[in-house]
Amino acid sequence: MGADGSRFPAVPFTEPVHRRFGVTRADCVAYGDSSSDKDLFAVVPVSVAVDADRYPTGLTTHTFARKDLRDANELVCEAR
Repeated sequence: MGADGSRFPAVPFTEPVHRRFGVTRADCVAYGDSSSDKDLFAVVPVSVAVDADRYPTGLTTHTFARKDLRDANELVCEAR
């Protein structure tokens, strides 16, 4: 599993996601920590609240509160 960032489409995500690497939203995992990430959590099938305030709880498929983000990636890989 790799990670890539690209210019993010404007909310409410009506523009296509940049597909240079041949991935779709179904292939993506969203990582976030607050209510500002709620729109992102809503458009991908797997999402992780990382050291999050209490708002994202219940909006994400996983919650992560440890120091090493590689462990957050393992959490997602195991679930797939």
